[in-house]
Amino acid sequence: MKKAIHFMGRLAYRAIYLAFSLLLILSLLSLGAQMISPEKALPGILGYSQLVVISGSMQPAIDPGDLLVIRQQASYQPGDILTFIDGQSLVTHRLLAIQDGTALTRGDANNTDDAQVALEDVQGRMVLRVPKLGHFVLYLRSSQGMLMLTAVLVLLLAVPLIIRGGSHKPKTHKEGGDDAHDA
Repeated sequence: MKKAIHFMGRLAYRAIYLAFSLLLILSLLSLGAQMISPEKALPGILGYSQLVVISGSMQPAIDPGDLLVIRQQASYQPGDILTFIDGQSLVTHRLLAIQDGTALTRGDANNTDDAQVALEDVQGRMVLRVPKLGHFVLYLRSSQGMLMLTAVLVLLLAVPLIIRGGSHKPKTHKEGGDDAHDA
């Protein structure tokens, strides 16, 4: 029973460590991509970009605070949820139609269509929505969140070293064993 509990504890520790490590790596990669290519509206990793919804224009399908993962596509179909550049902002709305190289879009909660959007301004189509995770991602992107994430990773690395350091026993050789080489 003790072995099972010990095994489950180690498994949980490794899962938490892996999750926080991945979050830190993805945050650093995203930050690096934005620093390398600041003119690009939405930095991405392996063709995928993430963003956090801040308005309710797509409710009830998408709520403020949801995390979206988008990917640029070769073509888009009516009904797709697209993210596009509108001036200095990114907007995520549903595609109604494509006409003459422009997209006609509208937020689900809006009564009127958006102005025509050039297809080159489309950053991608939503491929994944994770409800409410955007609040946590915004926190992690803050300096306080990055500091907290780094501190958690340091603790996750340090705790096993501290625990092992107190209980580490050096190996001793048995007398008359295989290593007996006294003259």
